[in-house]
Amino acid sequence: MIRTSAQEPLALREAVLEKTGGREADLVVSCVTSAGVEPAAVLVTRPRGKIYFFAMTTSFTAAALFA
Repeated sequence: MIRTSAQEPLALREAVLEKTGGREADLVVSCVTSAGVEPAAVLVTRPRGKIYFFAMTTSFTAAALFA
């Protein structure tokens, strides 16, 4: 289990990489109802991976700009 805030994308990335032995995720499903979590989803996903944003608070503009 990983306990960190998705609003702290670098801390989340470090925690995910530590837990997975340095591998990024193939699939990330973001259903968080807090603003500003799009960068975290992008940072933990491998370059050709998939991200599904499933929340009313998702800013697709922010996700696209960060990616």
